[in-house]
Amino acid sequence: MTQAQKRFGFQILGNPKMLFATGIALCLINSCSESTSIASDVQPTSSVNSNSARKIVDSVLTFDRNENISTYKVEAKIAEIVINDGVTITGNIVVPDNRTTNLIIRGQSQNRSILLGSLPADRGVHGIDATNFSKKLILKNFTSKNPAGYHMRALKAPVIANHVSMIDDTGCTTCNTDGFSGGDGSIYTDCYLNTNDDSFKVYYGNYTIKNTTIVHNKNGSPIQNGWSDTKNGNIVTIDNVTIQHNSTSYNQGVIAFAGNSNTGAEAATDKISRTFKMVNGGLKFTTNVGKTASPLYSFGTNGNSVSNKTYFIQGNNCSSYAKTTSNTKIFNNSENNKVTTCQ
Repeated sequence: MTQAQKRFGFQILGNPKMLFATGIALCLINSCSESTSIASDVQPTSSVNSNSARKIVDSVLTFDRNENISTYKVEAKIAEIVINDGVTITGNIVVPDNRTTNLIIRGQSQNRSILLGSLPADRGVHGIDATNFSKKLILKNFTSKNPAGYHMRALKAPVIANHVSMIDDTGCTTCNTDGFSGGDGSIYTDCYLNTNDDSFKVYYGNYTIKNTTIVHNKNGSPIQNGWSDTKNGNIVTIDNVTIQHNSTSYNQGVIAFAGNSNTGAEAATDKISRTFKMVNGGLKFTTNVGKTASPLYSFGTNGNSVSNKTYFIQGNNCSSYAKTTSNTKIFNNSENNKVTTCQ
């Protein structure tokens, strides 16, 4: 066999010159070269254009470059969203109410994988909007920054968050940039919050907050128990949480109850209790240079009065959380609100 016959793996029959010319033409059509093999390995396919910042492989959507996503509604086929290290995606993520499976949103770096909001913009656009989604929402290892509304909002879904930062550094002091809002069974671990509204909303069930730092700015409360709709009897476990005072005046205390319930059985009497279990270090406090400490408790706001609320404080050093006139702020004639420790 000739060298050409050996290369193509078959014996050339007929006029060699004609077949050689035919072979050249076929190679031009098929981009043949000395290094090209006839059979190539099958490569994984992506459902998006190779020029896009998005890649979808095996139900995992990965952002490997900066992209303005506007409002991205998560498709049913997506089980996990990944923001690569050093990547910023701008916009917000909406989880459909009727989604039937859990969702993971994660980064590769808590500080360098960023979901960037759209401030300045109309209020109400949440960074992650899972308002009526009811399966598990897992968040880990990224930063949510400057949303137009909440950093994330879920009323039903248990939120499992690890190494998530929530930051508002726009200078806006009343921008409604609330932090975590999750359903019953939510667990928040190793998080950092520096927002300009409530950091944790503990309205809808039992919660655990662990190894977390909360910067308390002028607007909002680190641990908000209710503006209106809130369940009775919730248990909130506080495990080694640091409150960093960062203002000279505050419109809410560290643990706050801003408004009465307006629906459900609690609406008639507004008798709502909340139990706080202090574990390990419980709550710890630091005050930034030039700032003053915020009240530990507050009831009501400048526009709301609240009544018949009871906090039960249990666990480590529970007596140190006793309610006093100096550590409690009462707004707008709020009355009959109690803090009971060590029972």
